[in-house]
Amino acid sequence: NYKDDKMEGIGKGYYENGKLQGEVNYKDDKMEGIGKGYYENGKLQGEGNYKDDKMEGISKGYYESGKLEIEGNYKNDKLEGIYKWYYESGKLQEEANFKGGKKEGIAKRYYESGKLKVETNNQDDKWEGISKRYYENGKLAEERTYKNDELINTKKYK
Repeated sequence: NYKDDKMEGIGKGYYENGKLQGEVNYKDDKMEGIGKGYYENGKLQGEGNYKDDKMEGISKGYYESGKLEIEGNYKNDKLEGIYKWYYESGKLQEEANFKGGKKEGIAKRYYESGKLKVETNNQDDKWEGISKRYYENGKLAEERTYKNDELINTKKYK
């Protein structure tokens, strides 16, 4: 829909087979409100909120099975706060904090069993300080030291 040569209302995109690929509301030629994307089988692929043509608020992505894959918060089109990735089983795979769209602070990755796999420190979207990798039994496997995203030292454990 157009009003005064500007997009207005629900905009939709379709796959070649005619099935809905995505939809988002437009106000004054800018995306506004909930936007949704779909897999070709019709299941929801992702959803997020737009404000003045920028991502704003909670955004979620889904596996084709319908299970949650990712979730995070956007502020002014940039990731802000905790962002989480999930295994298709529903267990947490990774979590990281973002500030202004950049990784900041401790990020953790997990085995599907739920045990901690990797722990890294990020500063301004770069690895900084000590990164630890663990065996699935919980024992420390390796420590790496980074400075400004550059590997300085590696220490391995048995």
